[in-house]
Amino acid sequence: MTTTVFLGPSLPLDRAREILPDGDFRPPARQGDIYSVVVNERPDAIGIIDGVFLDVLSTWHKEILFALSEGIAVYGAASMGALRAAECARYGMIGVGRIYQWYASGELERDDEVAVSHSTAEFGYRPLSEPLVTIRATLAAAEQRGLLTTGESAAMIDAAAALHFPQRSWQSVLAASGVAPATATRIQHFVRTSRVDQKALDARELLTVLANRGDAPVTPPPEWDFEHTHYLSALAQRDRWVVRDGTAISFDTIARYVSANDPRAGERADRGLLRLVTNWAAAQFGIAPTERECTAEQVRICDRLGLHTAEDLDTYRAANDLSEDEFAEIVRTDATERKLLDWLRACRYKLGSTAPLLGEYRRSGEYPQWADDAVLAQQLTGTGSDGLPLPVALPIDSVDRQLRRHRAATGWCSDTAVHKWAKAHDFGHLEPLLMEMEKGRRVRRLRNAAAAAARNVDGFPLPSTAAAGAMDHGAPC
Repeated sequence: MTTTVFLGPSLPLDRAREILPDGDFRPPARQGDIYSVVVNERPDAIGIIDGVFLDVLSTWHKEILFALSEGIAVYGAASMGALRAAECARYGMIGVGRIYQWYASGELERDDEVAVSHSTAEFGYRPLSEPLVTIRATLAAAEQRGLLTTGESAAMIDAAAALHFPQRSWQSVLAASGVAPATATRIQHFVRTSRVDQKALDARELLTVLANRGDAPVTPPPEWDFEHTHYLSALAQRDRWVVRDGTAISFDTIARYVSANDPRAGERADRGLLRLVTNWAAAQFGIAPTERECTAEQVRICDRLGLHTAEDLDTYRAANDLSEDEFAEIVRTDATERKLLDWLRACRYKLGSTAPLLGEYRRSGEYPQWADDAVLAQQLTGTGSDGLPLPVALPIDSVDRQLRRHRAATGWCSDTAVHKWAKAHDFGHLEPLLMEMEKGRRVRRLRNAAAAAARNVDGFPLPSTAAAGAMDHGAPC
């Protein structure tokens, strides 16, 4: 059983570990923490004791509902945990302790009843103010001992409630309440010897409950439908954090750094958004990939990334902070886009992809270079008496060898079977594609020879004809 507990000023960490030695203790919960723990680690149970607020966004109720919908038991007590448990009890969150009961019964309603100011993690989250729930519990005990009247207790509670939570201390409460000096002295002594730290008591009770869960089965999902809202998706995509090199970092923080430092980031962000548009368009037209098409797409992705075994894929997913479901979504998205493009090519019929392709090269400024190379290829081929280009004599090498040589020289590679690629990209079948590759080889040899001649003019020795002719061959891959 794995248990994650969010703990801060309510109980010192060393005392918490005495009760729950195997607990995975984390700092007070903040926005995104519960969701991230569920997706990244999938513990069997989550205990929320402390959480941040005010200048840092608090953990969402929706995150807790997400954990519950995933069959993870969620417990709350003492502080933020008691608040969230009272609010989410109807959905299956389990509240523990006296403070939870106060909130659940409606006896307490204000969030600041459990609020405290505290030091940083470096100093153990030591409380710097007194929570109102502790003041209530301590005064109730003092009243039972006959150290003050009900009226005096009520006056002190009213005085404490009127103070902003960081200003709550026994000294400030006694001064603001107007109780008699003798009563104040008795209460000060009682606080020193018998203060009722209700948050610590409830935190201990929660940890004891978690420690006694033993091998309890995973909590079944609740009998209500969980809705993935737009705002939860925003939290998942931006505020979810991952741990890299021992440091937790959110996806939004990573994206901001990349956007400000990688010149390709803007273009890639636009490309990613366009993928969303194509998937939306596919849904409008009722286009969806089959399971077989998704499997084929995963094979293409793995081949492109050099992932040849299941272990390679696991390593890739871990390095890229991807769960199995998230990688499957990438596969499904790419398969959908491919199917939509195939549909679009079929719709265009004779139009083909000539105009879209050349339009992209014009946008990038590369069109003149490639157009001039195409002219040179045609000039090298020559024309017959009818003015049509002469057929290109293909090398005798096997198709596989020709493709490996072409890839070594240019980096060109199809992401599917080459004969299917040729058909999808307006070649009709494989031979015209091989002819264009042979034209390109001749153009590169001519360019290489011209470059070698230019170097010779500048005082460098001219390479042999054999060496110049071999420049394009490269090493087979």
